[in-house]
Amino acid sequence: MPSGGLSRRSFLQVSGGAGVGLLLSFPLSLRGTAQASGSADPVELNAWIRIDPQGEVYFRVSEVEMGQGVFTAIPMILADELEVPWRRVHAVQAPTDSRFGTQQTGGSRSIRRGFEDFRRVAASAREMLIRAAAARWEVPPAQCSARDGAVRHAATGRELSYGELADAAASLPAPSHPPLKARSDFRIIGQRTPRLDTPAKVDGSAIFGLDVQREDMRVAQVERPPTLGGRLESFDADDALAVAGVERVLAIPSGVAVVARSTWPAVKGRRRLRVRWQPGESDISDESILAACKQALGSGLTARNDGDVEAALNSATKTLEASYRFPYLAHATMEPMNCTAHVHDGRCEIWAPTQSLSATRDAAARITGLPAEHVAVHPTFLGGGFGRRSATDFVEDAVHLSMAMNA
Repeated sequence: MPSGGLSRRSFLQVSGGAGVGLLLSFPLSLRGTAQASGSADPVELNAWIRIDPQGEVYFRVSEVEMGQGVFTAIPMILADELEVPWRRVHAVQAPTDSRFGTQQTGGSRSIRRGFEDFRRVAASAREMLIRAAAARWEVPPAQCSARDGAVRHAATGRELSYGELADAAASLPAPSHPPLKARSDFRIIGQRTPRLDTPAKVDGSAIFGLDVQREDMRVAQVERPPTLGGRLESFDADDALAVAGVERVLAIPSGVAVVARSTWPAVKGRRRLRVRWQPGESDISDESILAACKQALGSGLTARNDGDVEAALNSATKTLEASYRFPYLAHATMEPMNCTAHVHDGRCEIWAPTQSLSATRDAAARITGLPAEHVAVHPTFLGGGFGRRSATDFVEDAVHLSMAMNA
């Protein structure tokens, strides 16, 4: 979503030019890739749009997909304004890149705030393709039109595909005020459109955070204090280290981590830790919450006062009294918090189901002391977000552990 300090002016500047952006070394791509079909690399028309010689269109989505549908909704907007058929559309997860502004997904803002900007990005690319065709035919651009992934010259019937025009179009300046389609001309927006992420989620090929595998990767489980603000006093790791597969037990800012060669030894090792905590200042429990609620009943404000409640109760032949208690219910994600981090050779790579690529990059840069441009964040699909994954605590754990293991 173009936000977080990315003005309309800078947004249009970002959408112009043919500068090459960062490439994911661990890409999240739907409907295949150009490389898979044996074609040449796609040509970048702007930060969001790339086209290969076969006319396949790759839309970089700077938001993350957590079930809300942005991996389909944003490409729908771009495809409609670009005049490309849906069968040619591929969604690719964008990397961390300052050209996208603050990369954070949440608050139902992706379409609400980005709709018109995404249209302008696609309209700009469309006009560049039209101008490239007009230059080749030596005719005025006004005599040309775009439709179904091609530019046509009405007077002569000539036609060039986007794939044939992409190289030439990429060298042209982006128009600052490209014309937008009339909403009555939308052919994809507002129509029933198959989600691009459904096949991968059905056949199991979709990559979530816990699916990430790297060479020589280790797995860690973190034991945390039982209260907010609790601090580590001491721990005994002997029993944990006796578990086959456990390699190290490390204190990190958030708790005590058991590092193992695979998940189950890490879980068993964590269970065998003996940890002493200094309690935090918080003194809260289900019982204290209930007591506070009961106390508040006597001092609450009256919202409605209809009829005579006391008289009705006194005259009733039978009254029922009941008290209902429910425990705290977390708005929790299905996928646990997780992160894979690799700090090496003056760089930091992160694979995480995070709602905030920018905050993740900044947190890793702060912990490692590396420049932000030396931190690469590879977002995966998210098994739910609900704002919880906008925090970076689980990312910070992984970065601290990667640094400690390499020390």
